[in-house]
Amino acid sequence: MSKTNKYPRGGFTLIELLVVVLIIGILAAIALPQYQRAVAKSKAAQLQTMISPIVSAVERYYLVNNEYPTSWDVLDIDIEWPTASSSVCSVSVPNSRAVKRGNGSEIILNMDSPTGNFIAILGVIAEGPYKCTGYVYFFKAIGFPTNTLLCEEAQSPERRGSKNQRGDFCEKVMGATYVSDLYSWYQFI
Repeated sequence: MSKTNKYPRGGFTLIELLVVVLIIGILAAIALPQYQRAVAKSKAAQLQTMISPIVSAVERYYLVNNEYPTSWDVLDIDIEWPTASSSVCSVSVPNSRAVKRGNGSEIILNMDSPTGNFIAILGVIAEGPYKCTGYVYFFKAIGFPTNTLLCEEAQSPERRGSKNQRGDFCEKVMGATYVSDLYSWYQFI
């Protein structure tokens, strides 16, 4: 009588499992950067859309008061995000009511350098691998184009995000072109 196996082969070998895990790891390594870029592009598109009506509100305020607003309280528009007392990206702010933060982003009113050389609205991604990248709209600026929305990245790696190099966000994610590197921001249009 020949010996037959009562139990048919029902499992996987260790080698088969390792091959499957290796394939999943390779696919994840390829997909994760693409996913992070897509999330950053989505947040940046949201910021870009939000900045336009804020620019109009700031311009209306300036026409009436002949000065730029330093607080969200005085504008006729509001973002339903909580007000923050400071910027995640160490951007100088005129007071504790000038920053709104929500959904992993922040919008800063009247970003004014210590020298007073520029006045702008800055919308940045506040967390993740593209931290401190986003858009800036200059109302007044020395050495920067005014009245146009620029893609921006923080100059120092500590403020810019984990391992990003200059151009990783504006050029590779948003498809913008490098212009110059005055002050602490790289500007792109």
